[in-house]
Amino acid sequence: VMQGAGNDRFASDCLILKDQHPGALELLRLRKHEIAALIVNPISGFGWKNATTSKLATLTVTAGAGSIEKFRSWLKQVRQVCDECDIPLVYDETWAFHLGPGGAQAMYGVQADMLVLGKSLGGGHACGAVLGPRKLMERRDPARPMRVNFVVGTFKGNPVVMGSMNAVLKWVTSPEAAKEFDGLKDRVAK
Repeated sequence: VMQGAGNDRFASDCLILKDQHPGALELLRLRKHEIAALIVNPISGFGWKNATTSKLATLTVTAGAGSIEKFRSWLKQVRQVCDECDIPLVYDETWAFHLGPGGAQAMYGVQADMLVLGKSLGGGHACGAVLGPRKLMERRDPARPMRVNFVVGTFKGNPVVMGSMNAVLKWVTSPEAAKEFDGLKDRVAK
């Protein structure tokens, strides 16, 4: 967590929870008033050491802690606890679209409150996006009106990057993309 203007948080303010462990869910319940959000990397359901793009395309990777189905079940439990404790669930899906046009939310069937996308969104260009409902994306805190959040970036609004992002989004949501994703899965499986 980088310190800077408008960000007075420290790394010691972060909790790192063990993936797919019941104790993590209990910790969320016990410390819910201290937790601003739970950030999950949904690709971790494939196992970090084994998660290559080709293996993701054929969905053949299984995690040490279990299969994709087990991770789906885990995410459903996480979603339930986040709802129960009023903790926003954030998917860090910087590998946007590697799992298909709907990403992890479509694959696992578990909706996040916010979504973070990375360079895949821009066809490899340095970019990112944070998506969520207005309530969570508000730039100010009503309890602290003088504290305004802001976003800075080298390529923020860059026409080349924006054009690339537009092209990626148009392609990913096209009928041709679904056919190509299926074709890639078949080719990689061979």
